[in-house]
Amino acid sequence: MKVQSQVSVQSLYQAQPIQSGEKAGKTLPPSEMTAGNKDSDKFDFTSMTLKELSDASKTLYDEGVLTLGQHASLSLHYTATKTGLNQGDGQVSQSALFKAENDKVDVIAMQKARVATAKASGASATEIQFSQNLLDTLEAYQFGGAGRFYSQA
Repeated sequence: MKVQSQVSVQSLYQAQPIQSGEKAGKTLPPSEMTAGNKDSDKFDFTSMTLKELSDASKTLYDEGVLTLGQHASLSLHYTATKTGLNQGDGQVSQSALFKAENDKVDVIAMQKARVATAKASGASATEIQFSQNLLDTLEAYQFGGAGRFYSQA
């Protein structure tokens, strides 16, 4: 029985010849395929708290996925809430902090709305491009570069 299971596992990793009309593609080594270690497994930008977003943003900035400006844009909401910068009196609002640390949001939907608002309000081309680039980066990270699971705003 052990030999039979080894044979079926081995058959999963055997190279298949390229059939006519197919392009040669990049495949992961068996250890990476079976581990399920994909970037998109690390963070779910469709459901995370603002605190998780801030942490994810820092990690992705450190890995070179996000630019400094993108990191600042994503982490600003939580940082402002945590430090009281978003309050008129400069004091930390415990209810706002609790919400930022516990309520899940769809960051990609928020970014799509930001792009749509920027276009509708006549924002500068630079601002629109920055927002669109950030959206594209988040979607590529979440869904893969092909973008087959989402539609553009």
